[in-house]
Parts: sequence; structure tokens; C-alpha cells
Amino acid sequence: SRWIALDHWTFSLNFSGSTPSMQQLLQEKQVLLKFGGIDTFATVTLNRQKVMEANNFHRHWTVAVKDLLVPGTNQLGIAIRPAMQESLQLKEQYPYTVPALHQMGSIGAYNFIR
Repeated sequence: SRWIALDHWTFSLNFSGSTPSMQQLLQEKQVLLKFGGIDTFATVTLNRQKVMEANNFHRHWTVAVKDLLVPGTNQLGIAIRPAMQESLQLKEQYPYTVPALHQMGSIGAYNFIR
């Protein structure tokens, strides 16, 4: 069996920029996209343009996106990368040894992502 935390995940949503509510939203001075609790390492795109990189599950993110919205179909994408692999890469790149707790299931590198 596979452990889901070792996989890459992509979530996407298409929405229309032509609805009356979107047309009203586009009249605003700015349009913000807000996220809370994106699972650690993720790339967020809007209409295939990268709008942010997340690297911490425990924070909220806000991105101005008004210039990327279009009158037709818009696509929001969130590509999540496995935290275990990312943390091991960060550990390898770090120039010093950092002590870590080792317990069952631990990889000794999670202190690089929290």
C-alpha cells in the first residue's frame, strides 16, 4: 500500500470571470486570494501563472490577484509536494548539523519545515 504523504497532489478549480458577482469583484481596487493551512510545500497558480509558494502549514497566505483574473474561464491550481522529501532536501542543503528528535516514524528532518 502507498502512503498518501509521499505523493504529489494537484487540486484545481475552474471558475467563470463573466458572472455578475465576478464582474462586480473586478471593479474593486484589489482582489485578494486568501489561504489558511496549505499543507506545507505547495505552488499556487492562477491561470497558469505562479502567484505564490507555500512552505509552512501553520500560517495564512494572502496574494493580490486582480491583474491575473480574466473575463472568461479562470483556473486556480494548488500543487502540493511531499513534506518528507522536501525536508530531507533542506536538511541535505543545510551547512550545519541540526539536532532532531528521533522517534518511530521520524526522519530527523522535520525541524526544517516547521
